[in-house]
Amino acid sequence: THNSLPAALEVSARFRQMGQRARIVTFDNPNDPFGVEKLQHFVGQPTSPISLRDLRIGVVGDPSPWLVASVVSPEMLEEMWGPSLVEIPMDELEAAISGVSDSVRLRLAGDFERSSCKAIEPSVEETREAAAIADALESLATEKRLHALTLRCFDLVEARKNTGCLALSHLD
Repeated sequence: THNSLPAALEVSARFRQMGQRARIVTFDNPNDPFGVEKLQHFVGQPTSPISLRDLRIGVVGDPSPWLVASVVSPEMLEEMWGPSLVEIPMDELEAAISGVSDSVRLRLAGDFERSSCKAIEPSVEETREAAAIADALESLATEKRLHALTLRCFDLVEARKNTGCLALSHLD
């Protein structure tokens, strides 16, 4: 897709900044034997104590309709690579956000503000809302035992006039 390569380049650069190796492997389609062979060559034996088969990835919200080539079926992902996808409706995230107390919003927003060098934007209220999104995502990730998650951010922009950017960076 149009955003996949820039996102992969960004992640690759970040890994290299952290002293880690990174390689981008492209596929013509999910069943591309050459792509799978290249990936297997580069991955080799995993060194992580957690195998891909043990991973649970949360999918918060449906994939955006403009993702025309990168939507993968959960069954195929689990069969080929092992991770299981845990679907989380946006309504469930909305309920979790609404349940975040003012004291948690204030505390997390203060943490965000103290960790920044300078803030031109967002406003204090927007930062508190982002803090609520962060707390809600973290709670859902803990409750559902997730190792990673993906978020349909544009729904947050429409519903809450806020993004998931600060929240997702908090989960790092």
